[in-house]
Amino acid sequence: MCRPAPREGLDSVAFAVRQNNKTMKKQDREKIRLIIANQLFVKVRWFYLCSFIIIGILGASLGLQPGNQNFPVYLMFVMLVVTSLINYSFFLFLKKAQDRTLIAVKYVSVAQIMLDLVSVNFIIFYSGGIISISFIALIYAIIASGFFFDLRRVFLVTTVASILYAGLIWGQFFDLIPYLPRYNNIFEFQLAHNLAAVTPNTFLIVASFYMFGFFVGTFAKIVKEKEQTIIQERDKVTAVFGDLVDGLIYINKQDVIEMINPQAEKLLNIRAKKIVGKNVVQLKMEKESVLKQILSVESERGKEINPPGKEGQSLLVSSSEIKDADGNYIGTAKIVHDISREKLVDSMKSEFITIAGHQLRTPLSAIKGAVNLL
Repeated sequence: MCRPAPREGLDSVAFAVRQNNKTMKKQDREKIRLIIANQLFVKVRWFYLCSFIIIGILGASLGLQPGNQNFPVYLMFVMLVVTSLINYSFFLFLKKAQDRTLIAVKYVSVAQIMLDLVSVNFIIFYSGGIISISFIALIYAIIASGFFFDLRRVFLVTTVASILYAGLIWGQFFDLIPYLPRYNNIFEFQLAHNLAAVTPNTFLIVASFYMFGFFVGTFAKIVKEKEQTIIQERDKVTAVFGDLVDGLIYINKQDVIEMINPQAEKLLNIRAKKIVGKNVVQLKMEKESVLKQILSVESERGKEINPPGKEGQSLLVSSSEIKDADGNYIGTAKIVHDISREKLVDSMKSEFITIAGHQLRTPLSAIKGAVNLL
């Protein structure tokens, strides 16, 4: 004989399913966050990295940088084209990133940071090494890493940036890497091979990298913790709204529908994805549609609505203004209560009283006649 599974086993399976769904939602949120951060990074790169190269091309072409002959214009142009193509490939990937896996999006995040670190060190190498101020762009990359990673990984990016920069400067100091001066004067060669100049330079710049990395990583950690708190509160509110017996439609102060709970979808026979995020004015609704009638209700006491095409259904709709802690108006909630059963019970009660009164009239008349006879 087959025995039923123990209750503990069923509870464990149910718990595992809920945890798996929770993990999937968390992964989806993480993927969306990384996609937004990557898209922002792509836009910023068009400005700051390409502007570095364009300024160099214009400066060399117009004779504003006569000494920077070791960074020829054609090489700047090639770097501009290569950087633009890579950036455009990132742009194309992120356009369809929703269909990609979270791992793929994470790889793109790492690739973007590494691209900037290598590109900036390439610029530093050709623009004077120790006297170049292009190391500032490495700080931009460290700051950007805070949008992608946690504190530990931000420190890892900071370490990579420090190794690349310090390796370039000390490699030129020991003649392991050729030194390309910016202005072609003897002072630059002496500076690049002067221990008293190289040591404080690398120490201060690397220390600055770690200082920025610490602040960015700490700030990113605080923001992530706050984000988790907000997500938890939002999930609680969503769960409460989802379990409401009444239907609820929330409209913000810009007249955009932000939320509609499952009960409202069921009562109004509409799908949330078709109206959520749309302005009330822009919604295409029929003149007699039940949604149009509900959205037009302004009374807090409630207004009875009979949906067309649904005989016997009655809805009591009330409107309530939502205000924040300071008393500022932030939106309106439309509450939809199905009073069809109450109306039916009330109708049955009235019908019963009528029938009972009619049926009792005949025997009461006979009793009255008998009493009069007596």
